[in-house]
Amino acid sequence: MVHIIYDGSFIGLINAYNYIFSNEITPTLIGRATNFQTNFLAKEVYINSEPNNYEQFLLFLTRKGLKYLEEPIYKTYLASPHGFEILIYNVIQEHLSERGEQLFWKKFERIIKKIDKALIQLESGIRFKEEKGYTFFASISPEYNLLPLLAKNLTKKFPHTWVIYDEKRKYGLEYDLEKLECIQFSKLAHAC
Repeated sequence: MVHIIYDGSFIGLINAYNYIFSNEITPTLIGRATNFQTNFLAKEVYINSEPNNYEQFLLFLTRKGLKYLEEPIYKTYLASPHGFEILIYNVIQEHLSERGEQLFWKKFERIIKKIDKALIQLESGIRFKEEKGYTFFASISPEYNLLPLLAKNLTKKFPHTWVIYDEKRKYGLEYDLEKLECIQFSKLAHAC
């Protein structure tokens, strides 16, 4: 039994996959350090976040013809459904195997469709209010952590200075027509 533990960041998660596939490990569990319960029967491997390993894993996906998984992996990370880390591992493993089974892919695909649907609903439902200094403000509380995905579209579609605040996750994004910045409203926010 091998348990892979990462810091909770997206780069940390990708570093975990890089470690797993580089060392040909079959993990029984992959999880965030903040949610992890020690199991004395399992070998626990703690993964550090290193940008070089992140790039190395993206190259691995590209070499294996799996570059198209990069965005769905990020979306699934943002949504963080229960057990998503091991699901992503199983999807990658399934695509690497020659057997052609797609049991995990179908579950993964359903999650991505839910996220995409929630993103469309959120995007169409945002109502900005003009604040002092000609900055527009919107407060949202989506089921999933969609703010990074939403911002990508809003910077193109809404050419004004704006701030969007995610009430559930206690962080926001500020756009000033030139750059997009994360604004953390508490120490609990880890999304940026």
